[in-house]
Amino acid sequence: MQSADVAVVSEDYPRAVAVARRMSPGSALPLAARSRHLTDVAHAQVRLGNDRAAEAALLTLERGAPDWTAHHRLPRILVGELLTRRRPSVSLRELAGRLGVTAGVTTLRPSEE
Repeated sequence: MQSADVAVVSEDYPRAVAVARRMSPGSALPLAARSRHLTDVAHAQVRLGNDRAAEAALLTLERGAPDWTAHHRLPRILVGELLTRRRPSVSLRELAGRLGVTAGVTTLRPSEE
């Protein structure tokens, strides 16, 4: 998980995705750590243009931690970016609605301003 995070911070997105693939999906990470990891995976996939993989990571993130997803800025930014590409799926548009995101724009909550 930490290797994927370092790769994302270093903007080495192919490495981030490769490292994340090696991580066991059933690993016993605390919720916040798993959520951050899925956000890193989605971030790397967005930067690589793998929109469907990014969407899948974001939907998995929301299913596992809906409150975490709703209260963190990066997942909303990534959803906003995905909305601007090609034709967004119904699932992505529904996720955007739940997060208060429009294409290319995120809705910041007062606590984030």
